Amino acid sequence: MAKKAKKSTKAWVMPDWMEPYREHIRNTGGNTVEDLIDRLHHEEGLAFSNIIVYVMAASVESQVQLLMCMREAGCLAD
Repeated sequence: MAKKAKKSTKAWVMPDWMEPYREHIRNTGGNTVEDLIDRLHHEEGLAFSNIIVYVMAASVESQVQLLMCMREAGCLAD
């Protein structure tokens, strides 16, 4: 059985300003934040092939997006 095709190979990298908050990102299941976000954006059919990883990845992405919004609003110290 062949693996599902990936949409792109560009890996997401956590910005330096976000590193101090890495330890507070929850629901990773032992995966890295980068790996989960990459899988969410690059693996076609992840929700159907591995729902557990999909839910963890969606949760992590929402936490990352919250940090980005908070930074843009000036709520986080640089």
